Amino acid sequence: MPSPVIQAALRARIRTLVRQPNPNGFISDLEINRLINESAYELYDLLIASRGDAYYSVEWAFNTDPGRRRYLLPANFYRLSAIILSSTPGNDLGGASPLGVGERTVTPPSSGAIWCPLPRINYADWAKQENLSGAGGNFFSPPFFENTTTLKYNLTGRGNAGTNTQVAEIAIFPAPQGVYCINLIYIPTLDLSNDPLTQEPVYDGINGWEDFIVYSVASTIADMQEESNSLFLSKRKSIMQRIQQLAPGKDQASNAKVSDRCLS
Repeated sequence: MPSPVIQAALRARIRTLVRQPNPNGFISDLEINRLINESAYELYDLLIASRGDAYYSVEWAFNTDPGRRRYLLPANFYRLSAIILSSTPGNDLGGASPLGVGERTVTPPSSGAIWCPLPRINYADWAKQENLSGAGGNFFSPPFFENTTTLKYNLTGRGNAGTNTQVAEIAIFPAPQGVYCINLIYIPTLDLSNDPLTQEPVYDGINGWEDFIVYSVASTIADMQEESNSLFLSKRKSIMQRIQQLAPGKDQASNAKVSDRCLS
């Protein structure tokens, strides 16, 4: 289960380890906070790589527009886990996406919808995909599962184009000619925004794994002070091994299995 740890608690532990109790001394609180966040990003990637992605994934859906290919993904989009396509539109929640930059969020159809996986495009098949765009605008004409391979996706994006805005997008090939609901599960970026109560970031230690952050930062500071950091590195490595060994077995209620991608 989650084990929240506030930034101040991590910072205090780090200062004790490196014998730097004075925030006005060798290293400031601001510098330590920056190092904590850097290590928190590394821990987050480590947890995801250790099959912890299911614990961080969120669900999000949007509707397609006829003739439109590219769609904005949420501002906190990091990595795609799964994506499916519905034969009917989702229910528009109204207003802008609550996730920042992104399409208008919808709730998937509650009933009467048929779902299928949305395959990823192989660019070698781009021309073939584009030749399917004249399919009468109905990619879900019966039999449904014989037509679902018509639409395929690819993750893409746009650079800043002279601004400070960079966005993640998803492209559909060919551009859909109808209004369908696309529902996806994705891993968000690590949220280091300040907690409303503590006014500082809160980290998930899970099972004492926040020690990875503590010893990573302590190692960096010891190196800055030209002191030995071998003990800190050793403890950091030990925690990393714990995560890699234990995280895959965190949920053993169901065995992994191969699933049919189409209903018969």
